[in-house]
Amino acid sequence: VGQRFALRLVNKATGKEVARTTLAAIPGHDFDIAFEDIVPGYSYWIDFYADHNGNGLYDAPPTDHAWRMDADNLQLDTELNFSHNTNFVDIQWKYLLTINFSGMNPHVGQYLGLRLVDESNGQEVNRTHLANISSPDFSISLPGLEYGKNYRCDFYADHNGNGFYDAPPTDHAWRETFTASSGDVTIDFSHNTGFVDVDWVYLLTFQLGKMNPHLGEMLELRVVDQTSDTEIGRTKVESIPVPDFAVYVAGIVPGKGYRVDFYADHNGNGLYDAPPTDHAWREIFTNNSGNTVLNFIHNTNFTDIQWPGGTGVESNIDLTGRPAEYLLLQNYPNPFNPETTIQFVMPEDNYITLEIFNIHGQKVRELASGHFNAGFHTVVWNGRDDSGKPLSSGLYFYRLNGTKFSKMKRMLLLK
Repeated sequence: VGQRFALRLVNKATGKEVARTTLAAIPGHDFDIAFEDIVPGYSYWIDFYADHNGNGLYDAPPTDHAWRMDADNLQLDTELNFSHNTNFVDIQWKYLLTINFSGMNPHVGQYLGLRLVDESNGQEVNRTHLANISSPDFSISLPGLEYGKNYRCDFYADHNGNGFYDAPPTDHAWRETFTASSGDVTIDFSHNTGFVDVDWVYLLTFQLGKMNPHLGEMLELRVVDQTSDTEIGRTKVESIPVPDFAVYVAGIVPGKGYRVDFYADHNGNGLYDAPPTDHAWREIFTNNSGNTVLNFIHNTNFTDIQWPGGTGVESNIDLTGRPAEYLLLQNYPNPFNPETTIQFVMPEDNYITLEIFNIHGQKVRELASGHFNAGFHTVVWNGRDDSGKPLSSGLYFYRLNGTKFSKMKRMLLLK
């Protein structure tokens, strides 16, 4: 009682926050909070916390007290009851960015796109849009901030009305940078001609339906540029919450062809295993519309997508496809016979060597050596040494060296 209290409502199907409210001080032992933003039949998470240490910010339990409730198949005028308990949950509370726009007279009636990007890794945190700016002065709120992090907010008005982003001065675009040093952040923006090319990228929304056989299982999905065979982004659902849901990957470009590789971890070991052990699929599309929505219905037309290792690439690639740090990915397939693929990622041009060692530490093969440009690189090893002789079954190590880094992983050759 007397402590700050915050609550948010998250749609399980979309993963999007649909409403939130805050009480400056809990008024008494018993109180009610009402929401009018639910869709009948949908399922939600209700996250809430009491600011137990009184610092005005969310701190993971037990510092603050936080809870999550499941509200499945919610109906209008439904009443849910919660009694205080110590079953605390770290709800990883996200703070709110609010931008107050003013003087947007030149863009009334135009489309406005806005996206929030984490400056530390280039990852898009959230995005929203207005299909039609209705008045010169308005506000937009977007959740997703983490305390203490640096962000940029990119936004543009579709000034020529062609439905796509065009660099200024054709379209008018701006960038605001800030630090979430106080939790929720408010920015006042007045229309100006200090335009910035925000290098806008588009969003793939992938809607999955009838995934009942995989409820509670992990799902991973990645989008690959078909021409360059370069991964442009990936995402992970730790536990599929409902049969019909959506995931999102930003970074697609109009006119390019892509493939979507995804799998459900059906045996629950936390790794990709070729079907039928895990269930995996591949979808092909060309981006002709900017933001793109694809629909997928569960089926048994499984495909071995040869998932390239669980290295967490999604947290190290920015939305333009540029890596944010040096990465050596797990080879695939692994174990392998007779050949395997090794991928590595570089944020800048560098001189590198890629070498293979046996279990005794002896170098048996130099796979690559020389100056490589920034980006994704793929090398195939045929299981032979430098003289072309096939190597025996066993454990081998591959090491990537550069002027600023050295990384090593192991792999298994089985005959």
